[in-house]
Amino acid sequence: MYVLDSSEFASLDRRSVTTFIRYWSQFHRDGPKKLGTDNTIDYETELNLGAKLSRENIKNLLRWKAPRHLTHVTLSGKNCGQSNAKVARVLAKQISLNRFRNGEIGESAMRDSLDKIFPTGIVYRVFVLHICKPLVFPIADQHVFRAFRYHTNRDLSDSWEKYDRYKEYFFSLASHLPTHKCPSKQLQELKMLDSALMMFGQFLDTYGRTT
Repeated sequence: MYVLDSSEFASLDRRSVTTFIRYWSQFHRDGPKKLGTDNTIDYETELNLGAKLSRENIKNLLRWKAPRHLTHVTLSGKNCGQSNAKVARVLAKQISLNRFRNGEIGESAMRDSLDKIFPTGIVYRVFVLHICKPLVFPIADQHVFRAFRYHTNRDLSDSWEKYDRYKEYFFSLASHLPTHKCPSKQLQELKMLDSALMMFGQFLDTYGRTT
């Protein structure tokens, strides 16, 4: 599972999921710092489990996900220093995001709203679902999708359908993890799985000659 042999990359014995996670997650590094500070963004703290998402939570989480594209002010180019329109659109939905977190808005309606906020791509739409309900919606990106493709032999174009299949795969792996009643412990286990899949996907990109 760990050798530089592409014929072995797709091998994942479901009984050794914890070994897979422990090995690959160790390569994951801390995320970006809060804008204008030396303080690293604390993903778990910013998710604010059990309470409402504040504007600061949302801004920091979006920057944590994609500092180049989702920092609340534009960092370069002719619009440097101005409000980032993508982030502003998400912040404008703060009430709706918290209503979705509390079960007052359904998933279908939330997806429709996110399709308008991010007209192209699926990754940022998924991340907004994730920050609302991190124990229900795993993070998605090109790297975890690459790991998914290798382990399942499913090659789907980016879409909600692809995410739904990935979500099934993610939680099939998560079912082998320890069960915790504490939401913060559950979150830590799921984040380690996400980190492992991301690092494995990056490894495949470098050594597996995949796209």
